[in-house]
Amino acid sequence: MSAMTDAPDVAAGWSLLGLPPLPATDGLDRHSAELDGAGAYQDRLVSDGGRVHRLADVNQGQAADAVHAYTVGREGILPQAADLGNRVTVTSSLLRVAKEVVGWFGDHLAEIAVVAGAVVVTAPELLPRLRSMAGRLFAMLRKVMEHIGNVFKRLSAIYQKKRENDVAVVLHRKWIEDFRLKKGPNATRPKSITKEVDAAWRKKHGDEIDISRAEYHELPPSLQAENGASARVALDIVDDAMKRGVDLKSEKFMEDAASKVHDKWLERNPWAPDHQKLPYGQLSAIEQEKDRVVVRAALDHWSVRLAERTRGARDALRMT
Repeated sequence: MSAMTDAPDVAAGWSLLGLPPLPATDGLDRHSAELDGAGAYQDRLVSDGGRVHRLADVNQGQAADAVHAYTVGREGILPQAADLGNRVTVTSSLLRVAKEVVGWFGDHLAEIAVVAGAVVVTAPELLPRLRSMAGRLFAMLRKVMEHIGNVFKRLSAIYQKKRENDVAVVLHRKWIEDFRLKKGPNATRPKSITKEVDAAWRKKHGDEIDISRAEYHELPPSLQAENGASARVALDIVDDAMKRGVDLKSEKFMEDAASKVHDKWLERNPWAPDHQKLPYGQLSAIEQEKDRVVVRAALDHWSVRLAERTRGARDALRMT
């Protein structure tokens, strides 16, 4: 927004028009610059990771396969970094668009305010028309800002869904590991798929799936739902604790968080057997550990793993 909107004659006319204050944009440039820096860092990470991948690509063996998975696999450092870099770059661009939009409308409203200050003395009968014009312009500004806000909300929802999916993937794999330890490596766990929400999945894949042999993304929606809900609860708990400066490594945090995960699980599963309906503190050690697993998965959320992989990639580069 230009300095024109802060001029005394504009302020007087603004009052005559009955306009509310414009949205504050003072900090948007700083936020955009910080996001641009974060996006540039992720781009460098992708570039450096590409060097590691190319080095592994000319070799063979388990170590080379591990580096390949580490860099370009489904959860590899390169797709993770590229995805994050793209998101922060888009967000930065949206902030700049928001500032430009407010500035454009603000300048035009300021011009109307200056005219209002003049006509109130020379032609007061024109003031209602100016108020109507300014009101329509301000309504347009609100509508445009609402659309920009909706884009932010959609981006936020996509980001949150990805976080939940990352944690849910870990929870499902952990369940498979525990299942095979208890039942043996050749054990199976077939599930009949009957719910209406899975109709599209059933049409494509059939009426049954062995969940002990399927990745999370291969499961029908109804079987993804519980892990997704648990992931969402645990991430919210960890996010809140981070904001409040809670020691995430403390036993107290773990037990408090696990208790909340258990309470939310009971809300979603009122049919649970009696031994699982007990308060968290009265559960068996085995049942308590199930809730702790969910909290640990959230703590090991992909953003933390990304930071660890960044350090690992740099170490690998220093060895080349």
